[in-house]
Amino acid sequence: MTRKPFSDCLFWLIATTSVLVVDSGSVVAQPAFSISFQGPMPTRGAVESCPPGNLILEGDPLFPPGGVLGLAPPVLGLPCVYVSGGPGGLGLAPYPTLAALPAPGTSAMIEVDAISYGFDLDPMTGCAIAFSVDQFAVGLPLVPTAPLGPPATVNTEGAFGALEAAADLFLMQPVTTGFPPYCFGFNPNFALLDGNGAVSASGWIYPGVGLIEPYPPTPGAAPPHPGDNLDAMASAHLAGPFPVYFSLDSAFVDPLTPGANSGSAAAHGFVGGDVLVTSAAGAAPAVYASAALLGLDQFGADTDDLDALALLENGVPGYQPSLLANDWAGGATDMLLFSVRRGSAVIGAIDSLCGLPIEEGDVLTTPQLGGVSPGIYICAEMLGLATLRSGALTFSYQDIRFADDVDALDFGISFGVTDCNGNGVDDGLDIAAGTSADCNANGVPDECDIYNGTSIDSNFNGIPDSCEPFADCNANGTPDYCDLQCAAVDTYCSLYVVCTATDCNFNGIPDSCDIASGVLADTDGDGIPNACECPADVNSDGAVNVADLLAVIGAWGPCAAPCPPFCAGDIIKDCTVNATDLLAVIAAWGPCP
Repeated sequence: MTRKPFSDCLFWLIATTSVLVVDSGSVVAQPAFSISFQGPMPTRGAVESCPPGNLILEGDPLFPPGGVLGLAPPVLGLPCVYVSGGPGGLGLAPYPTLAALPAPGTSAMIEVDAISYGFDLDPMTGCAIAFSVDQFAVGLPLVPTAPLGPPATVNTEGAFGALEAAADLFLMQPVTTGFPPYCFGFNPNFALLDGNGAVSASGWIYPGVGLIEPYPPTPGAAPPHPGDNLDAMASAHLAGPFPVYFSLDSAFVDPLTPGANSGSAAAHGFVGGDVLVTSAAGAAPAVYASAALLGLDQFGADTDDLDALALLENGVPGYQPSLLANDWAGGATDMLLFSVRRGSAVIGAIDSLCGLPIEEGDVLTTPQLGGVSPGIYICAEMLGLATLRSGALTFSYQDIRFADDVDALDFGISFGVTDCNGNGVDDGLDIAAGTSADCNANGVPDECDIYNGTSIDSNFNGIPDSCEPFADCNANGTPDYCDLQCAAVDTYCSLYVVCTATDCNFNGIPDSCDIASGVLADTDGDGIPNACECPADVNSDGAVNVADLLAVIGAWGPCAAPCPPFCAGDIIKDCTVNATDLLAVIAAWGPCP
């Protein structure tokens, strides 16, 4: 199979309106995400920033304020509800009103842990993999490839860094060789979306979705917590929010946040390892893929929590589980990839594909090769996450170490494809926010034009030569000043000291431009303005004298055909050397001007 070019995987909303934008792949363009009930006011329980003014709850798929990813300041505002988690939406019930909303940090039993619209792309195409983490993630200290320096990562934003990773979305840097499954290897990630769009404590800025940061990792602390946790994520599909696939929350205790699991799955008659589907507005949720089919709950009902989901539905009614990695490529099975939450009983079990102990940052698939446990399809290290099995430095609490936890998955989005300077911000947003200049208005930051050779910056000041105050009247890509510069060394024209033009009247404009604009005449078409020529200096020695007189006599008669070009000695340019030319030499006798 041929890997799809990374740029072909783009289907993200990078616009200044809330309109869904469809790319060449005709897929999607809007991020939909959910938050955890453990977060602070004013996000959870507040009124959305879009009409009709719904409450923002942990069961709602949300989208950025006004549908626009943005930078702060200005303040982004609160997210908007893409589809309600309650009646007419996902169908979770009872759904609280403002009057019946539980106290901050208290569950309403509607926690949604994972979302997909069934249109995730097959990783075999080489498309991007986006994910989120929680407040305890530390990441691996790997440096992504970027032309102007490394962008923000889980490591720079995480528990050992800026304390802002929980509200962010990250992108796995594309792997240029090989295809999943990835059982081994280390690969960088970079920040794709930010919680609040403000400059991070790490110094980075990238588009925000209207959440609250930072979120310090405080193990053992009861909710509400000071920051938001982006807890599920999917690319909202152009066809609408239905069917929507999702999972609810298990009831077991998270070892780092005691009592924080809500038990929303059991409250609705499911387990946290089930993938559910609401097929249409007003329909009740039903099991799409049971925990047992995914290799979960081997140690009892609701002992595993499916915490992130990527699904490519094959269009055949029901769920057809994969039996061998990538067998979904032909459409015979459904691609269902997931991760499990910290505290799940399956963590530590040997997976059925790679033969490794499962960790909470692994992207898993259904049991493979006749095995019982899920298979590791992409190991956490390939996402740039810290694991116990790799010996990486991880978060520790009460002398117990915990690997990085993946909270959300989305396969196929590619925000970074338009991020030529590698700062984690879409180029269009960089330009709109003024963090990058685009003096030639080509939609590409100037620093990238210079880096890739599209523009020349001959004095290395970060401004393309074409945008400098020096004109380029002949449009040759070199400022006129440099065209005319003939010194051996010049501070500004250090790359262009080549004397490519003349300026015989010393007006700072190449003669060719003066001629083209009509400022100076060039009746003989030789590229030299008439006013600057000394036509009687036949031998070009800088003076009109006896030598030129003899040259005219020596060339006496008609010029050879074709004429023009005019022959030597034909001073008046009439294709004949005669007495008129001889008189012109006598009239111009002396040094040339």
